[in-house]
Amino acid sequence: MPSAGDTLRAAEAAAREEAAREEPARLTTSGSPGAAAALPATAVRAALADYARAIETRDLAELARAHPGMTADQRRAWKTFFAAVDHLRASLAVETLEPRGDSVHARVRGSYEYRNRRPQRAERSDVTFEAMFIRDSAGWRLRRVE
Repeated sequence: MPSAGDTLRAAEAAAREEAAREEPARLTTSGSPGAAAALPATAVRAALADYARAIETRDLAELARAHPGMTADQRRAWKTFFAAVDHLRASLAVETLEPRGDSVHARVRGSYEYRNRRPQRAERSDVTFEAMFIRDSAGWRLRRVE
């Protein structure tokens, strides 16, 4: 039986494959053409912090609010992971931010620390992923995790 960390790594790989197949989503921002270039880095980091907090709740509805672009495969993987772990702590930080038209791409690095239910032991999974944030009427939001 794969460990919770193996399940999470498989979900991340599936998300990368799916993202490579799909056309990037584009939304129009209001305001001047340079609005995305003047991105509020603080707001993007706050959106990432919301995502980390949602992961810690182990609640798929909360996670979907923080990451509205979550794919069905990602949802299934998180559901499996959440069922296999307790005491989940997510530590995520933005390494780089790159404006791209109406979106911002970020390289994110961090870790998930948790207690695996089978076997009952503390584990840590280091993560690095690419994230795309978009600006909508509610502000900057996480659109895609690859």
